[in-house]
Amino acid sequence: MIRQGVSISSSSIENACSIRPRTLHPINGPTELLIDFIVIGGGIAGLSCASALSRVGHRVVVLEQYTEDELDSMSQGGIRLAPNASKILFRWGLREALRAVSVISGAVEMDRYGDGEFMGSHVWDDEIIAQTEGEYLSLHHADLRRLLLAHARTSGAQVHHGAKIASVDCDQGHVVLSTGGQFQADVIVGADGPSSFIQKMVTKEDPYSSTESTCLFYSTIIPAQTMLSDPELSALYNCKHATTFAWVGPDAAAIGFRVGGRHDFALHFWLKPSEEELNHYDNDTWDPISASELHSLLGRCEPRLSKMARAASVLARRPVKMAQPLNDWMHENGRAIVLGDAAHLLPTGSIQASALALEDAAVLGRLFSHLSSPAQIPHFLYAFQDIREDRCEGVLAAEQANLEFKMMPPGPEQVERDDMLKERLVLGTGLFGWGRPRGERGEAMSRDEDEEEEEDGDEDEGGGLVDMEDDAEDEDEEGETVDDDDEDSALLAEQWQEIHALYSYLAEDVADEWWVKSGMLRERAVVRLKDLDEMMALRAQRRLRKAVAFDDD
Repeated sequence: MIRQGVSISSSSIENACSIRPRTLHPINGPTELLIDFIVIGGGIAGLSCASALSRVGHRVVVLEQYTEDELDSMSQGGIRLAPNASKILFRWGLREALRAVSVISGAVEMDRYGDGEFMGSHVWDDEIIAQTEGEYLSLHHADLRRLLLAHARTSGAQVHHGAKIASVDCDQGHVVLSTGGQFQADVIVGADGPSSFIQKMVTKEDPYSSTESTCLFYSTIIPAQTMLSDPELSALYNCKHATTFAWVGPDAAAIGFRVGGRHDFALHFWLKPSEEELNHYDNDTWDPISASELHSLLGRCEPRLSKMARAASVLARRPVKMAQPLNDWMHENGRAIVLGDAAHLLPTGSIQASALALEDAAVLGRLFSHLSSPAQIPHFLYAFQDIREDRCEGVLAAEQANLEFKMMPPGPEQVERDDMLKERLVLGTGLFGWGRPRGERGEAMSRDEDEEEEEDGDEDEGGGLVDMEDDAEDEDEEGETVDDDDEDSALLAEQWQEIHALYSYLAEDVADEWWVKSGMLRERAVVRLKDLDEMMALRAQRRLRKAVAFDDD
């Protein structure tokens, strides 16, 4: 087939992806057996999967039902990449291309949704983030999709847009399009979102439709010039460390962050409408909405949120569901698998949704870099779920709990949450309950700036400055002195433990570890069994020849 070129709006993406990326080979050499994959879905998960498999030499065709223009219109909002997501793209050689269209966010601030009261802030320690090998990045969703599209094609994948599926035969690896076009593959990958076509074939159910919506998610973009023309909004846009802002409800939540590329400001809302509205918007699509309609749904909110909602230029709505983990990701024939949102449906707007999709792709690609026999295919697909399942279920539970924390309904638990955040602010223990004081609203300080402030001041104002005389030297329970350096080390260790499991996950290394501990041993056992069978067959043949010779005598 003739591959068509891809038009990239950002020249930095096009230039960075024009050079064929470095192919990663497994520890035992290049991929021995190259096979054909069909990936259904050309979003973040599908394109990541295509890149990962193509990078190790496999032949990949991506079938996406929407045209590129349709995808652009549906993906104009902002997206956040956590360190465990960005590090995968860095490892694929996309560091510069990604940085060209993104903003590095180094802090988070939490305010109250209803009145904007400052609840606390936190600056991520540079040393801690460096050890994760990634960065907190924010960018336009469309720019991330274009970057992955260019990378997938440069890696060798064929990507077809406007390719609507008519039928899929997982047993035969056969896909027919509505136009009559046909494709054949050794493995079919379902990366087509929560209401996945392949997911229904794998589970024999429709888990997305059978799960009720809990709230609605709204994605908006506010132009940079709008933010900069208003003093209150300009403070959000130009905040130190490109801070990510979070507003907590009751019954509502919001996230705001600056995005790279066109340098707009993205704003996400989670709102709980009436049951009628929830039931009306229950499909897996992005529905357009006007700024005036969004503003009417905000309820009681602080002035900055109201201003931004009125000024939003791009708005879309989608339901949020608290789905249960799937039991099976692999088709019973061992030749089809689901990944990304099709395998684990996180609440819409979760930062880890794109991360899990990238991790899935990296693990699958790494596993199939070890392929040497068709008999390994079902074992690798089974290993994929075995490797990823616990990790994904843990992240799913954490993201669901995080949204519930931000959207607590009015009541004792919501009051307790607010009191806890206020107490941490007063004590100066940081937004997450650990770390040094980080200043007042809008001035989340780096560690160096924090220490400079402490040298100049001796007051504790709202969790800002700490009395140097009182803090210079403390005693532990046994009466031994503990200086500031020891306290800093202890706090740093605690912070590292909190985020290590989530952000330091190395998807490709985890796959290689499985190969060394399980996959390679199994292959050796298979070879030994094959050798034993051959040896026994030879012995049987010799005995038969001897018996025949004896009879002839």
